[in-house]
Amino acid sequence: MAERSGTQLRVPRPVLPVDTREQDPLDFRPFAGWFAGVKKTVLGLGDYSIEGMEDRCVVERRSLSDLARSFEGDDRRVFLRRLRLMAVYPDRMLLVDAPPLQVKAPYEFSGARPNQIVQSLMATIVGLRIQVLCADTHMLGAELVAWFLFDAHMYHWLDEQGFDRVLVDGYL
Repeated sequence: MAERSGTQLRVPRPVLPVDTREQDPLDFRPFAGWFAGVKKTVLGLGDYSIEGMEDRCVVERRSLSDLARSFEGDDRRVFLRRLRLMAVYPDRMLLVDAPPLQVKAPYEFSGARPNQIVQSLMATIVGLRIQVLCADTHMLGAELVAWFLFDAHMYHWLDEQGFDRVLVDGYL
């Protein structure tokens, strides 16, 4: 909640676009109060965004098997191109649908080496400055994406209104 001089600011609730190609979309119903709605649409980049911010806010989501496939072989070049496009966006995140220990464990579904995947994720975080979060469950993934998108929207709105990027006066 954003507040100035003891008064809560009314940040408008955003619409959350979900790419129509997302095969198993996250369930945002538990966070319905945060958003004015969820809309299926074709996004130019990523799987989730905020309506009106599609050119500055992007979330890409990968299952562990998709991530391993994306960082190896023929798919690597295509995925790295997508990550480089994401890196231009002010608000960007890669969500991995797996706990960190599973990312680091040997894969039954792929010949990819876990250390190679972790190193690629570190290069994504440090080299491209893309936030990478791992979610143990589908529900946790939805919550992390909802928080990220709502906060990206709120800070963007604060900027547009000429407010400081703090939630409460004197907070920082």
